[in-house]
Amino acid sequence: MYDPAGSMVMATVRVVNEATAIHLGLNVRSDARTGDPVGHVQFNRDGSGFAVGLDSTEIQYLLIFGDWAIVTGTGTIDGGGEYGFLVSLLDQSKQGGDDAFRVLIWDEDEEIIYDSQPDEDGIAMPTTVPTYGEVYVK
Repeated sequence: MYDPAGSMVMATVRVVNEATAIHLGLNVRSDARTGDPVGHVQFNRDGSGFAVGLDSTEIQYLLIFGDWAIVTGTGTIDGGGEYGFLVSLLDQSKQGGDDAFRVLIWDEDEEIIYDSQPDEDGIAMPTTVPTYGEVYVK
């Protein structure tokens, strides 16, 4: 039996390499009374002359399929504008695998301004493995 009130996803992950640093903090759950998704998403990427600081203003969907979760919503970048986002998370550490995530951000005109997996469909399985941190899907 599916219980949306028990659904939640949390992630505090970081990817660091020579060119960039990516930070994702996410804590989203289904409200116990309404089943609506509530929570917060923050994403930052810096390096290579490109910086994004997304801060969610609304969580629209929380979809969970076993160890895979998708969170969508809207937010601002560096305090301005209105941007859509999709975060896909895979919790594989319990099975001895690697956790993974994907971040996709688009503007009001639906032009993609950031995609951690640029050559894949919007709901493709996430493949970015964090250098530090963990993904938790329940």
